[in-house]
Amino acid sequence: MTSADSSDGNNLHQGRSATFESEITFGSRRVKYALRVSARARHPRIEVTVRDGVRVILPARMAAAEAEPLLRARAAWVLRTLDRAERWARVMPVRRLAHGAEVPFLGTNLRLDVARGPTRVGRLGDSLMVTVPTPVDRSIRRALVGWYRREAEWELERRVRDLSSRHGLAVRSVVVRDQKTRWGSCSTSGRLSFNWRLMLAPPEIVDYLVCHELAHLWEPNHSPRFWARVGGLCPAWREREKWLRKHGAGLVL
Repeated sequence: MTSADSSDGNNLHQGRSATFESEITFGSRRVKYALRVSARARHPRIEVTVRDGVRVILPARMAAAEAEPLLRARAAWVLRTLDRAERWARVMPVRRLAHGAEVPFLGTNLRLDVARGPTRVGRLGDSLMVTVPTPVDRSIRRALVGWYRREAEWELERRVRDLSSRHGLAVRSVVVRDQKTRWGSCSTSGRLSFNWRLMLAPPEIVDYLVCHELAHLWEPNHSPRFWARVGGLCPAWREREKWLRKHGAGLVL
């Protein structure tokens, strides 16, 4: 960090919770990142997202100067993930959320019917009835994310239970999260986690991701044996994976 960065870092640490912008050089590449020291964070972490770029979140007990060594320790991952995010950013849809706009949901488009009122979202046929105190993009997006997450909890639980029971697999629980770089994960204890944004995809893609994570109950890796398991659950997995790689960046609100 420069001396100016170090000064900001000291003030940041003293304030216990604040954010500032900084920059780091990896070889010949300069990368901007947002640094946040948060009183609520328990562990340091690095996030790379399509919309926000690189972010470093540090617990309040850590000094801001510790962000740079953390980034350098994971330089290869940061650059690889940032390259992918930048590629996705070039194909992401620019979606303005307002009355009359359409949003994808499991292979169909739902029209937004936006009105002013207490925050509430409900589906009526091919329409999503959205009421928010202030009908602007940010508040509409927040309300929609809540609705999508609730739908994802029900939909993914149903699909997981159906497939796992058919194949005699023991699933401990199904969790829906706001994952930044993953569509799903499977813990060694049998807990499956999924990204709520899967509700923006066609149903066959959702089923593929469910099969993918269920296969990890047999094989906790991506070996040939794992992909053979996936093929047994979803014979068309290659086409589904290809679709996801091509269109996954568009699964955003």
